[in-house]
Amino acid sequence: MAKLFDQTEVRILGLSVVYSVDCAVVRLLVDEPDEAAQLLRKNGFAVSESDILVVNLPPGKRGLMAICAALVGAEVSIQYTYPLLTRPNGRPAVALQVDDLDMALQTLIGQKFQVLDQDDLRGGD
Repeated sequence: MAKLFDQTEVRILGLSVVYSVDCAVVRLLVDEPDEAAQLLRKNGFAVSESDILVVNLPPGKRGLMAICAALVGAEVSIQYTYPLLTRPNGRPAVALQVDDLDMALQTLIGQKFQVLDQDDLRGGD
């Protein structure tokens, strides 16, 4: 799958693989999601898209814990998370799938976390 992207300008920014005997679920965060989905479908991969949040980790040792505590405090459940392979703006970031995207976004912005948008991801290193 990754080889397909070598032939394009699409960059894989985050990756998670869950393997079982019957299949594997690969979650990709890319800088050009529409192009990536089209490429994967064209090459016979089943594709499902979902919205996620990407958040810069705040400085210090407990950045991830601070993000999780903010979401738990707002009663937002984290369904999965993975780190980004690139560092937008030179800072480490994490991708989050949550059960209530609007509440998570409102909570994180309200607590001054830096939530990245698609333009931020396109401009990564």
